[in-house]
Amino acid sequence: MKTITVNIIDKDRFLSTTVHDKLNKIKGVKAQCYQTINEFLNSKYTKQSNLIFVDIHIHKNNYHELNAWDLLSHFSQDPNTPIVLLANDYDTELVTKSLNMGANDYILKSNYTIKLIEFTVKKYLLTNKI
Repeated sequence: MKTITVNIIDKDRFLSTTVHDKLNKIKGVKAQCYQTINEFLNSKYTKQSNLIFVDIHIHKNNYHELNAWDLLSHFSQDPNTPIVLLANDYDTELVTKSLNMGANDYILKSNYTIKLIEFTVKKYLLTNKI
């Protein structure tokens, strides 16, 4: 079985570490976590990404950092890398903008559990989108 790389970009270190640890227990999955998009883009795993989870509001506290739309633009030339956005709120404008820019899915943080993230990874594995 091929190993896939799942990247989690979220400023919430506890959440991203918890998801990271759970995903690394799935056979064939190597998870990495980052607190900023810049940190992720400067890592060696950027080109090895098979699935990316990113907090849509990651730029809110630091305007010098790239935001979720910068990431979507960066990966727009690579439609084979699914990007799933994570958010604390359901803002119809944000969802629409994100999906129009190439996001593959949108998950509300208040509604998800680690099981939902795990299910999403397995869904992409089973549907051969990775």
